[in-house]
Amino acid sequence: MEVDKERHRATNKSPLMGVIQQTMREHIFNKMPIRLLAFGTDGSEIKLIERGEIWRKISREVARDFDSIEVDFRNQIKGGTKTPPVSEKEFAHQICEKYGKFAILSHTWLTTVSGEVTYTDWKSGKFSKESRGYRKLAEFCRITATQYDHKLAWIDTICINKESSSELDESIRSMYNWYQSASMCITYLADTSNPSEMHRDTWFTRGWTLQELIAPRHIKFHDANWQQIIPGMENDKKNPQIILQIKRATGIVKDELETVLSKTPISRRMQWAAHRRVTREEDMAYSLMGIFDVSISIAYGEGAERAFVRLLKEILNTSTHNVLDIVNWGHGDTPSERNQAIRTSALLPPGPQYYLRRATDNIQWKPPSTPISWTHLGLHVPVVLMPALDSAARISSARIFNPRGRYFASATGVKMFKSMNNRNSEHSFNVLDRSTFERHNLQSGRVAVFGVLNIVETETAIQIQDAGLCRAIPLKLVPLTGWDLPERFESASPEATQAAVTFKLQLHGSSSFIIPKSELHAHGMSFRIMYL
Repeated sequence: MEVDKERHRATNKSPLMGVIQQTMREHIFNKMPIRLLAFGTDGSEIKLIERGEIWRKISREVARDFDSIEVDFRNQIKGGTKTPPVSEKEFAHQICEKYGKFAILSHTWLTTVSGEVTYTDWKSGKFSKESRGYRKLAEFCRITATQYDHKLAWIDTICINKESSSELDESIRSMYNWYQSASMCITYLADTSNPSEMHRDTWFTRGWTLQELIAPRHIKFHDANWQQIIPGMENDKKNPQIILQIKRATGIVKDELETVLSKTPISRRMQWAAHRRVTREEDMAYSLMGIFDVSISIAYGEGAERAFVRLLKEILNTSTHNVLDIVNWGHGDTPSERNQAIRTSALLPPGPQYYLRRATDNIQWKPPSTPISWTHLGLHVPVVLMPALDSAARISSARIFNPRGRYFASATGVKMFKSMNNRNSEHSFNVLDRSTFERHNLQSGRVAVFGVLNIVETETAIQIQDAGLCRAIPLKLVPLTGWDLPERFESASPEATQAAVTFKLQLHGSSSFIIPKSELHAHGMSFRIMYL
């Protein structure tokens, strides 16, 4: 009651307090975790407090300091030689950052008998202060308070009530944003005692810790004894020694840590997750929601592939300019019929591990000219079809490559799956070769069609990437009677190719990579919008 009176007096004293209160309320209930740990200046007297209590605690502190806060505001609205004046709203956000700051822990869970202290344990009081889990919790609070001057902190073990399905759903969907909102992420490497060996720590292999590396603005790594691996208060995401260890452990480089996440290609972000492991198989998809700025409902029991398919669908629904990079993967193993039935599209993989074989060439993906939809028939995408002849089909080495029109290419290292012995073999194809449709070639089954995906369609023309670099999926042909391609194709099957293809289109004579639609047929190409 006394707090409310104090807050009321401050509000009446200045409209600024009302703006701060409203901004703080929005911040706490929309940007901060459901509950936090609160503790004293030495990290002791740990309490678990909900959002309502967080709001009251911070409001008391703001009301207590309001006179000095208002003086600071008066100085800032005047501006300075190097700083523009601030508005009340901008200043209120500064107050949120200062009074609502919290640290967050990134760690791997204990798997021993004396494991983590959970929310249920804490509420019931059924835990031992001698357990490893409690010692980790207490040490985290101590370091947060004494080394980083924070009075609020979050740790997933105790701050999430996993017995509430709605709370678990909200927590998983919000996790990336919580790590991003934290003013400090303390990362505990329980397997590390030597700084030069930190890249071997289990922390770098877990699915959830990928977003805990990428999302935070400020990270400090601690070893098994809770010592800072690199002493000092600077951000470890900017420390050359730590960046080298991160690269050794994950392959993620300095520029990727500093670049706005949306500018990193989809296939590259998927590649980051390819080697990581999770306990619940669905978590492989759920842990990537923040990495791709999408949200899907949590449905444990659906299986890894169904969860991943739902993740891919949400990514395709975003306005990401390079969204078609989602098909930039290498097929690897042949998917089973059951898995294909779940995915319905040969363009999309069953899991992030398939992105290990993404094309690393400078593939350019332009925004699609038509909406990309995913239906029971497959992915609805525009493609330019380019027939090709297996170079092994040539009868005589004296026969030279003979382009159909003014464009040609060689596609090498194309993996073929042989159903008789279940072995892969590599083939080379001459793309847009005039002899593709000769009778003996058709009978030998050496003809393929590549559907080029990284194109730009206008009303009258098709633009191939400026350098002529094409990313294509091989398609299965039905019997042909001439150069004209049939209206309907089937996507690649076990009897056809199993890997996406990258090849460079060459210019034969005077031409450009902007091809009028009326001339495509003359060059042996065909533009289609297909379900693949």
